[in-house]
Amino acid sequence: MKIIHTNSTTPADIKNQWGRDQIYNGLDCVVTLEVFNAIHSQLDATTAKTYAFSRALQGPVLEMRCRGSLIDNHRKREVINEFHDKIDYLERSLSRIVLDGVGMLNFSWRSPPQVMELFYNHLQIPTIKKQGRPTADRDALEKVRAFTVAKPIVAHLIALRELTKKIEALEMGVDNDGRMRTSYKALANLALAETFRTWRKVLEAYSLPIRDVNSPSSMPSLVKATSSEQ
Repeated sequence: MKIIHTNSTTPADIKNQWGRDQIYNGLDCVVTLEVFNAIHSQLDATTAKTYAFSRALQGPVLEMRCRGSLIDNHRKREVINEFHDKIDYLERSLSRIVLDGVGMLNFSWRSPPQVMELFYNHLQIPTIKKQGRPTADRDALEKVRAFTVAKPIVAHLIALRELTKKIEALEMGVDNDGRMRTSYKALANLALAETFRTWRKVLEAYSLPIRDVNSPSSMPSLVKATSSEQ
């Protein structure tokens, strides 16, 4: 078996791909150890406990990610239909605002060029750029919101975009076994808070307030608890 001294070799030194991969893997392990040795001595009593807690979360977090949450497909379809109804209502409302208030015909809120034309040409709002180019992304909308004339339009756009994202999550986020799985992070900093924030994202994707988690009678829940999960 060939021995590779990763401390004195780089992937560029090896001609074949297999050898370069081995060096890369070796460096990945060794550099990680070097980083650990450098920062571990810097831990104090508080940060050491935080680090230990983060490592202890890895097992439960992996279990949560693998198991997922069993989804009520009937309720999921109801929520999707409710979101579509809200989108239809907001689209009609926004079209009236843009047509009657601005005089812009055939406006599509899904078209970034048309949104930028509305704000920067028709409403004469100073152009907001990102990496040197005009943009109408979320950050730009928050800045445009500062202009009174644009506030109702921005409110409609943000609501429409968020509803669209929720529908996409509902339609694509459930696996073949009927479970929803997402990524969880066990971070050294605020690990527990991060885990709770992740669960919040899952629930918000289904438009379920956090307070409803422990009070299922307050509204139908999308998440089913099997006897082994209760």
